[in-house]
Amino acid sequence: MHLIAMMRPGLGTDEAHYALYGLKLDWSYFDHPPLVGWLQAIALQFSESEFSLRVISMLLAAATLWALWRLVPRLFPDASPWVAVGALALMQTGPVLMLWGILLIPEVPLVLVGLLLIHITLDLLEKDRFGHWLLLGLLLGLAGLSKYTAVTLALSVVLVFAWERQWRVLRRPGPWLAMLLAAVIVSPVLLWNMRHDWASFRYQIDHGTGGETWSLSRLGTAEGQQLGYYGPLVFLLTFVALLASWRERKKRGVRTTYAFTLPVLLIFGYSSGFDKGLPHWTALGFIAATPLTAHWLAGHWHRPALRRICLGWGGAMLLLSLFLHSELTVPWAPWSDFKNPHAALTGWDEAARESQRLQAEMAATPGPPPHVFIDNWSRAARLAWYGRPEPVQVLDNKPSQFDLWYGNPEPGDRGILVVWDRDGEEITAATLSDAKRFRSVKFIKELNININDRRLSRFLFFACDDYLD
Repeated sequence: MHLIAMMRPGLGTDEAHYALYGLKLDWSYFDHPPLVGWLQAIALQFSESEFSLRVISMLLAAATLWALWRLVPRLFPDASPWVAVGALALMQTGPVLMLWGILLIPEVPLVLVGLLLIHITLDLLEKDRFGHWLLLGLLLGLAGLSKYTAVTLALSVVLVFAWERQWRVLRRPGPWLAMLLAAVIVSPVLLWNMRHDWASFRYQIDHGTGGETWSLSRLGTAEGQQLGYYGPLVFLLTFVALLASWRERKKRGVRTTYAFTLPVLLIFGYSSGFDKGLPHWTALGFIAATPLTAHWLAGHWHRPALRRICLGWGGAMLLLSLFLHSELTVPWAPWSDFKNPHAALTGWDEAARESQRLQAEMAATPGPPPHVFIDNWSRAARLAWYGRPEPVQVLDNKPSQFDLWYGNPEPGDRGILVVWDRDGEEITAATLSDAKRFRSVKFIKELNININDRRLSRFLFFACDDYLD
């Protein structure tokens, strides 16, 4: 279903952004470490199609399910084989997790590496081998290249060895070599940041704790988003299983799950009180907890009410999955004008071609070389990808990777401003918020994006002259 569904839709915001990473290879990037871009660079060697840019994500997601399947009997060796089946099924009950692997985001390689780290940590607890320490260092390094939140995985490994009272391993060269190898692997991120005034670290710290004071309402909003993101079975039963399993904490499987789950959920739960963050930040914690949650479910499956809830929600998510995959493959639902979720994925290739055509027309008139402008980085990502290799400059004052790639508008600059409207609101040069940045703004053209005789969105193009700010 994933293979079929990933063929048709255009790239979303993050997909286009990371595809540009792959085109513009670097040691690291403003908002993320480089692994997601390096993976897309591999895909781009074969094709620049949407399908090619999604294949690696699908393969990583399949490997994640395999790692999860193999992990359950290692954590709970006395459990029924059906517990592993339940863990995989449980993951598919998340409204977003069921689409895991269709698009490549940093969490996709991070979660796989996290599960493999649990495996190698268990290997080290069972038998202290030099090769396992090297694999541990390699995996920690890859985690650091995936996402900055990987710092929780290093903490988790330390917690496991502390809980198992394995401090004596520090007398051996293995753990020190593992740390050295991990540091070498993540060194490109450090070198890039040294050359860019630690831009990524400052951005991430501000992004994670952007609120002035801790707020319970922000925490509640963030947790509500995660409930919708992961669904009640994954979200609520994870916390039920974690609390209920405390009395079984002497079991290695329970302790290991705590070590790899609680740092993620507690750190990002607390930080969401400052800045609500994004719900996928905790994906590693919830997916790592699914073996424990499935184990708890198996022990309480005899309760009719619990069975009915799980089977009912599972059936509803199966229907939702069929709907989403069919809608992604061949849009058929009768959405109203400007209400179709396909709007975010459709029309950007047409808008990019039109903006370049208008830019070429402007270039034939007296004045400085014209640029293509848009209001923020998320829209710039799609416009720049489909208009590659032509630059797109962002007008807002927030720092982003686009500042490094394409620079910022300079006083006196002119160009074509692209405005994306998916609400059907009246937009003119007089009402346009970015118009005040230029001495002169003139409407040129409107491009309507339709599907099944319904309007998805529209693009408005303005000729802008003499940038002021």
